[in-house]
Amino acid sequence: MSCWCHVAVTAPTCDKKQDKNQAPDSAESKACHHLVEGVEKGEFRDLAHFIDELAKVPLRAPAGKQYSYSFASDVLGRVVEIASGKSLGEYLKQELFGPLGMHDTGFSFPKSKGSRLAAVFGSRQSAMDLGAKASSLPKGSKALCRLDRERPEESRWSEGRRCKVESGGGSMGANMGGLVSTVADCSRFLAMLSQGGALDGVRVLEPDTVAAYCLPDLLPNVITSGKKQRANGSPFGWTALGEVGVARTKRDTPANTKDDFEIGEVGGGGAACTYWSINPNRDLATVWFTQLMDNDPYVKEEENIYLAARLAVPKSGQSDLHGNKQRKLQQGLHCGRPQARISQAVRKATKSNFKRRKPP
Repeated sequence: MSCWCHVAVTAPTCDKKQDKNQAPDSAESKACHHLVEGVEKGEFRDLAHFIDELAKVPLRAPAGKQYSYSFASDVLGRVVEIASGKSLGEYLKQELFGPLGMHDTGFSFPKSKGSRLAAVFGSRQSAMDLGAKASSLPKGSKALCRLDRERPEESRWSEGRRCKVESGGGSMGANMGGLVSTVADCSRFLAMLSQGGALDGVRVLEPDTVAAYCLPDLLPNVITSGKKQRANGSPFGWTALGEVGVARTKRDTPANTKDDFEIGEVGGGGAACTYWSINPNRDLATVWFTQLMDNDPYVKEEENIYLAARLAVPKSGQSDLHGNKQRKLQQGLHCGRPQARISQAVRKATKSNFKRRKPP
């Protein structure tokens, strides 16, 4: 399973930190705790009902002042519903998942596919946070515990048990909400983006849209203070898809090669180590799902797939997002030329064929 969580610059005070039964520990969390509880108890009929209640919560900060992790993507999901006249799930299925052949992606899975559901594991503490009794769990401080119930039909993504609120921003409570997908489907999504918005002769985005919104850092255009956004001393940017690596100055902390994106690399991840990225400077896309909470999905540093992929695929040129490199990238996207090679490990894992194709 993969939770595609997004961040926005302006959003209600609520944050999405309470997805493991965590008690509210800040003013922001307390302001929306009743919403999280309402979702878990099934009190909201649908996304429209949820957004109507969310709208009553004050904004965290004036519009455009700062980056915030929030329910903003859920608000955008409701905008899609109003503009299209369809539920978010219907719209995504008809306009994105269906055309791209992403037949295993949606807000729930049918019982016929239950045997294919990958389990999610984590620590004893995480299991207890999600409601498990200590007596029912494996013993030991390093015990590996299943977090998403013992049987697929008990999953909150199973048809008939899914979260009523179709969340465009990922999890909506304790182990529920957001999309369920596969490595193969997510690889098709990244392949579409890497080819400028089209795959297998089907176009879902215009090349100009991909180049203008999916690749460059959009924060400078919307942060009214003009301040560069930082987390733990490290600068970061944000596109319509997720985080993007940006250039550093001498005052910034050194780059962490393990966790930081390279300049121009766009990516993100879910709580259970479900990672993805598109790195135009290396013509590389990576999809990396391990279904493991609480820990890095590797033991040795050389087992980090991001590092291994970078060693295997050299840069195609010097990065200059505001210069020739970016213009060449956009020109490549304009003509539909593939801008990413799905790694051999991903091709092997998905048993899918993502060879370079002629533009539609």
